[in-house]
Amino acid sequence: MVHGVTDNAACVAVAFVGDAYALDRGAATRTDRGEDGPAGTHAGAPRVDEHNQTMSEDRDFGSHVPMPSPVSVRDDAAGGAAAAERVLIVDDNHDAAESLAMLVELLGNEATVAYDGASALSLLDEFRPSLILLDLTMPGMSGFEVARAVRARAAHAGIRLVALSGRSADETHAETRAAGFDGQVVKPVDLPTLTALLAGSAPT
Repeated sequence: MVHGVTDNAACVAVAFVGDAYALDRGAATRTDRGEDGPAGTHAGAPRVDEHNQTMSEDRDFGSHVPMPSPVSVRDDAAGGAAAAERVLIVDDNHDAAESLAMLVELLGNEATVAYDGASALSLLDEFRPSLILLDLTMPGMSGFEVARAVRARAAHAGIRLVALSGRSADETHAETRAAGFDGQVVKPVDLPTLTALLAGSAPT
């Protein structure tokens, strides 16, 4: 099932064209936490119209954007629903981080964001992510440095670390593996790739 989101021009627009989504320059903000707090309700959060199966804001103008149904994508071996992923998204691009978090949540998982390496590390004990989507090129601590710091903490040895980069995995494979990443995906992350990651598939 596909839902739609009606949003005004000041908010983020996420459009699925085939298998990919595009990010508008404006971004909706998450109002029930600080920049590095736990995930929650977004500003202008969409609501479900049970009659026409669309999701829309209380506005009479803007763009209509198709969105996936907010259902879990993971199944366990017995065919039942598995536990949702707890995803920490680390990217100094606020728009990209918030939009990716929104998609993760719409797919039935938990998400929170950090905009720099130090903030990401401070969230490990509080949020206890099962998956970290980590931008490689950030000011201050790079994604490589953050990954090495995560791997140095025995309490978080089971976290899956996936690098986010505009470069291909072939270009950075040796560096990412040496830093402790489990794999890499190209930004922006397309929907099939994100769905596979949340289902537990290993990235390249």
